[in-house]
Amino acid sequence: MYIMTNNHLEGWHNRLNRKAGKSHNGFYELLELLIAEQGVMDTLIQQVLSGNVTVGDLRRVNKVYAQKQRQVAQYTGEYTNGRRTLEQFLEALMYITPEPI
Repeated sequence: MYIMTNNHLEGWHNRLNRKAGKSHNGFYELLELLIAEQGVMDTLIQQVLSGNVTVGDLRRVNKVYAQKQRQVAQYTGEYTNGRRTLEQFLEALMYITPEPI
């Protein structure tokens, strides 16, 4: 069994703070950060379990995933604010495709 130490937790906390870009974020900003972090971790776990991934691949996938996640968040905001119809929203999402490693 692997138990995380304070150093691991502090490292994760510092990385999350850097991603936030400011102190005293609101609840929904924190929630968005945690959801994005969960997606990154899910991707990493699946790739490591597949057994055919290198550290360089993982870094590249993180960047690609983050960029695609930003696009999804932008399109979702535009749809929520009424700047896109449901059809336009789904069409925009349709073109966000995963890239092979």
